[in-house]
Amino acid sequence: PRSTIDAERVTRTLRDITLSGGKYKLEGPYCKIHNFGAPNVAPPEEASANAFNYSSGEANRRFEAVNIYYHVDTLQRYVQSLGITNANNRQVECDPYDNTINAAWYSPADKGLHFSDSGSCRPDRGEDGDVMYHEYGHAMQDNQVPGWGGTNPTTGRSETRAMGEGFGDI
Repeated sequence: PRSTIDAERVTRTLRDITLSGGKYKLEGPYCKIHNFGAPNVAPPEEASANAFNYSSGEANRRFEAVNIYYHVDTLQRYVQSLGITNANNRQVECDPYDNTINAAWYSPADKGLHFSDSGSCRPDRGEDGDVMYHEYGHAMQDNQVPGWGGTNPTTGRSETRAMGEGFGDI
C-alpha cells in the first residue's frame, strides 16, 4: 500500500533547481521535468525550494516528477565524480506522465526520458529509481554513439539494442 511506500521516503536536497518568477521549478543543469504530451500535466512549481515533499499516492503526480529529477540529477553528478565529464553532460527533459505507450523509454528523436503509469502493477515507472537509471543508460549511449541501439545496416539485425538493454541495467 501507499502508506508503506510513504514510510520509506527520505528527504533529499534537490540541487540547482531553477528559481523563476518567484517559483522554484524542477529544472537544473542535468534534468528538466517537461510535458511532452498526453496526459498534459504541468510540472510542479513551489514558492520554497524545500516544499517539493509529496506523498507517493497524490492524484496530481508531483511525487514522480520530484523522484525523476532527483535520480537523473544524482546519476549525472555521480558519473562526473568518476571523472567522466563528457557522457550525456546536458539537461535531459523528462516526462513523468507520458502514457502514449505503457512503458518507460528514452527517445532518440527528442532526446528525452518518458515514463508511464504501470497500471495494476506497482510502482509506477516514475516511482522506481532503477527504471530511471536504465533509461538514462540509453541516453548516455546515444549521446556517446548517436543512433546506438538501431538496426545494423549491414546485417539488418538489432545487435546493439540487446547490448543497450544490458548496459541500461548495469
